[in-house]
Amino acid sequence: MRKEFIENGGKPAEGTLFAGTLDINADAPRLLAFKKRFNARFNEPADMAAARGYDAAIALKTGLKKTSLLTGPSIKQAILETGIIYALNGDFPMDKYGDAKRPFLIFKVERGEFKPQD
Repeated sequence: MRKEFIENGGKPAEGTLFAGTLDINADAPRLLAFKKRFNARFNEPADMAAARGYDAAIALKTGLKKTSLLTGPSIKQAILETGIIYALNGDFPMDKYGDAKRPFLIFKVERGEFKPQD
C-alpha cells in the first residue's frame, strides 16, 4: 500500500480494500522510532514498503551473524533456525518454509488515507 495508489487513483481509489500485515500508523515503539529516523534521513514519511524492507534487512543481518558460510541456502537456514523474527510492529514466528505467521489486516482507502478496518 503506497501513497502513490491514492495520488494516482484519485477519487476512484476511495473505498478500495487492501490486505496487509502492518498498519504504518500503529503506535508500536519500534515502528515509531523507525519512522522518526526514516523521516529525518529521507525527508519523507516511511510507508509500509520501507518498514517491511527494514524488517527484511534485519532478518538478513540476523542470518548473516548466525552462519559463517555465506551462501543463500546457509543464510536461509540460519534465518529459519532463528524461529522468531524481530520486526518493527512486533516479533513474529516463521514456519519451516520461511512464511511469516502474523495476522492480516484489512485496510480501506478513506478520505485519501489507508484506514484499518475492524
